[in-house]
Amino acid sequence: MAYRKPFTPQQRRDAIPAYRSYRKHRRRLRLYYPPSNLEQMKLLMDYDEEIRQIANQLKKPDVKVDINALNTADAMARWIGTEYWRLNSIL
Repeated sequence: MAYRKPFTPQQRRDAIPAYRSYRKHRRRLRLYYPPSNLEQMKLLMDYDEEIRQIANQLKKPDVKVDINALNTADAMARWIGTEYWRLNSIL
């Protein structure tokens, strides 16, 4: 989802379940598909960082949320999750 200014309570209600989904997905990846090489380990660390960036933005009041940072972190988290699966299926 692309967030826009002004950041509204409805957007926050949509962003919080997405954030929780990323955290749940990260835990499952680590448990069921642990990294088998350095590249996968780096991707998981990057995934952790993007999830933290989303959390940092969601902790702020609506008027102080940096929409660009939130959109970038959301897009990167989606991309990293997909890339991890791609690397996992190659091995």
